[in-house]
Amino acid sequence: MAKERSSPEGKTVLLQGIMASGNPVVLADLKGRISFANPACEHLLGYRREELLGESLSILYSAETQGRFRRILQEAKAKGFGQGELELVKRDGTRIDGQVSMTLLQDGSGYEEIIVINRDISELMTLRKELKQQAEELAVRDELLHILGRSLDLEAGLEEALERVLRLVGFQIGGIALVDRERGVLVPKVHRGIPTAILRDLEREPFQLDEGLSGVAMERREPLVIEDLARDPRVTRRTLKESGLRMVIIVPLLAQERIVGFLYLLSKRPLEIPPERLRLLQAAGDQMGAAVENFQLFLKEQRRLSQLFLMGEIARKASSILDLERLLDEAAAEIQRTFNYHDVLIFFADQERRELVRKAWAGYYRRQGPKEERIPITDQGILSWVVRHGQTALVNDVRCDPRYEALFPQTRAELCVPLKREGRVIGGINVESIQANAFDETDAAVLEALADQLVVAISN
Repeated sequence: MAKERSSPEGKTVLLQGIMASGNPVVLADLKGRISFANPACEHLLGYRREELLGESLSILYSAETQGRFRRILQEAKAKGFGQGELELVKRDGTRIDGQVSMTLLQDGSGYEEIIVINRDISELMTLRKELKQQAEELAVRDELLHILGRSLDLEAGLEEALERVLRLVGFQIGGIALVDRERGVLVPKVHRGIPTAILRDLEREPFQLDEGLSGVAMERREPLVIEDLARDPRVTRRTLKESGLRMVIIVPLLAQERIVGFLYLLSKRPLEIPPERLRLLQAAGDQMGAAVENFQLFLKEQRRLSQLFLMGEIARKASSILDLERLLDEAAAEIQRTFNYHDVLIFFADQERRELVRKAWAGYYRRQGPKEERIPITDQGILSWVVRHGQTALVNDVRCDPRYEALFPQTRAELCVPLKREGRVIGGINVESIQANAFDETDAAVLEALADQLVVAISN
């Protein structure tokens, strides 16, 4: 239905309103030729009023939205009103998000024309995009929270989360590595499609935290996009340069501002990754980082409870088992079983004969020798050092410790605490692992407490 303006006075009022409007407003005939333009057309679009007279309305809108423009115009002519969102084009070619409303006007003589009001909705569109992005981020976080929270198996959760993120960004190759701060390296945990040569290289020599792209990503603390791996000077590994992979996105896994790992997305061809997609990947990285942090806290708490349980169990056995040999055997077995140490040895020190005597043995090395074996106390060996100095020895990489004597080549870490009675060393508890960095100060404190309990039992 066309609106009427039946009097000259009505037209004058209308024109006054158009002139005063802060939005670009034009009048056009039914063929879409502009007959009038207000000052805002020059202020916002850069067109002088006389430049627009006689031009088609289509000059104001981008080529990509011309179809939508024609539909709005036809709707205004047929129904009296049409409205929609179009891309406005300034005189200099700059494009802005716009909204147009077209109203059919008719005077008493039957003359019809269209009033076209254009509005700059750039801020509204920006807000819409931000809200959409936030909604997508929340959806991704929620989905990953569900994936990572339904299983106590961290690697299984990370593997499923990796699959979801790969689908999200259209990549086929990727992996997740976690930070091992004690060793200063990145440890690969899950992967998909990564070439075997790269995996073998990383198994032999994991990425150092400050190495190449990993070091850059540690400093940036935000997604890092490398478009050509073969040409980037920061890529230090030959296996990466010769892998045929072209592009990589490295996303930090953040937990309370601390990097706990990285998500790697790789492609054999360059792909366009808009900024909002990188924001989405960082949201995914944050959720994974929180899951890794929570799992590590869970393991620490679980280990603490196991330590408390073990101390109580050893105390109970010490008070109920009168046979010392049986007590030591059960203590060694309980320590090995509770913490899954590779090997546990309880030994006494024969200071007169300057010998160490194995008294209890549990773990994987036990079958390689008799339980009771005498070893000379010398200047070499972790056990001899503990007996001679009366101090705990915590060695997380035996290959780097000059005191170490390689009785079992598989050993990578060793922890030994003394058994002391009235200040005199009477023996010790020794545990070994085939993994480097297997022990920490908490392990040492627990073994020292257990040693004190065993000394009481031995004295009684």
